[in-house]
Amino acid sequence: VALIDWAVGSAWGTAQDVAVSADGSVVYVITNDTATHMLWKYADGIWTRIWTQGAPTTQYIVRVAPNNSNIIYIADQGGTNMWFSDDGGARWLPRASRYVIQDVAVESADVAYVAISAANTVSKTTNKGFTWGDAKDANLAGAATCYSITVLAKDKVIVGSADGYVSYTTDGNANWTKISTQLS
Repeated sequence: VALIDWAVGSAWGTAQDVAVSADGSVVYVITNDTATHMLWKYADGIWTRIWTQGAPTTQYIVRVAPNNSNIIYIADQGGTNMWFSDDGGARWLPRASRYVIQDVAVESADVAYVAISAANTVSKTTNKGFTWGDAKDANLAGAATCYSITVLAKDKVIVGSADGYVSYTTDGNANWTKISTQLS
């Protein structure tokens, strides 16, 4: 149980996305109170608002690095705007994906992946989201498009479609192998 001391003019609103550190000690929640999006951080028993953004009609997602909860990406799902922090949200750097974002997966302080919206492709950054590589075919079966992406380990990424198809890479987005069986 934790209490939040609301700032004047802000409220939790609707939770849109959650990211939890690997050890469970830090929780990030993106909320929308119909006027503003906010990122809340829960650590050491305290909730703190660490980021705000207007444009309440968009859907933002938050992702953290598996080995470092201070590495945070916020992304405009369905857009290209992103924000990056490597100090737990004390300082934010604006970023932009080359492609429209469906989902984001973070590998390390430098490496992250974007599953491209309405496409069967993935883009990778190796410099904290400053630039993004060319879209690579994720080799999903049929006409499936990327829905979610997850980093399993260094250079090991899995992507899934809403249709139940899955592909994986073991070389950091260079080559993708499809699993031909459709999952229900």
